[in-house]
Amino acid sequence: MQSIGHLFAASLQNGGPGPGFLAPWVYRYLFGGMEKVLKLLPEKLESSLQFSDLYTKLKKADNCGTVIEILTSDMGYDVLESIGYRGIPSKANLKNRTEVLQSIYIKSIVEPLLPPLDSIANGLKCYGISKVVMRYIEDFYTVFCPSPLFKWDFEKFFGILSPVFSENGSTNHALEITVYKHFVDFAELCYFDDAFPVTLGQLMKFVTGSPSLPPLGLPKGITVEFVHGCQDLKNGMKCKCLPSASTCAIALKIPVHIADIDSMKESFILAVNCEPGFGCV
Repeated sequence: MQSIGHLFAASLQNGGPGPGFLAPWVYRYLFGGMEKVLKLLPEKLESSLQFSDLYTKLKKADNCGTVIEILTSDMGYDVLESIGYRGIPSKANLKNRTEVLQSIYIKSIVEPLLPPLDSIANGLKCYGISKVVMRYIEDFYTVFCPSPLFKWDFEKFFGILSPVFSENGSTNHALEITVYKHFVDFAELCYFDDAFPVTLGQLMKFVTGSPSLPPLGLPKGITVEFVHGCQDLKNGMKCKCLPSASTCAIALKIPVHIADIDSMKESFILAVNCEPGFGCV
């Protein structure tokens, strides 16, 4: 697990993307310990978790009478025994309510994950990343947790495209313009059509290796090249080769026989869904 922390730290050190998927409490634990976690208790727990019903009722309780009623119920006694509570339920107050909520949260959510999280936290000490994040913990939240801040949008994407066209006025140039137009239309569908099978993030992962916008941005724009000269197959069928990408060069190559929107959708959906990714490191 420590190696996961090393990978997070190495990516950030080199200007790459942060995880972007950690639960907020995990982020706060990694860089602030249990104290930071317990300052922001959720309104409810997932229904599948033990004690979730009592947790929700207790979180909504706003007076001592309701707190006592909940804690002195059969369910309340079972929960208090499980979390090792040593107070007197019949004399509970709002302060005790907070203590019980914290104990339930730790028991249900935090405690089972402490060993792997401690290992990840040790890995994040590489390059001094932990010290920097602890100093600016609120600013780094969007790097480690889900956030729209680093989500690709169509305008950002379109703004960094750099198509390489043949000489103006040539037959190749006219064909490349058509192919490029259909590619841009395909990218629009990825972003604006929620039901489309490929998202813009998936397309960008295919092209750049990153489904989200790196915090420091890409080192260069996306070069779009057009592939000519594909040979027909021996049985007389037209070439069906797919678009390809170089994530290191940040370059996309599109065969010019993909010259209509239906072919563009079919080819890219297949290419994006079949690409193997980077696998295990």
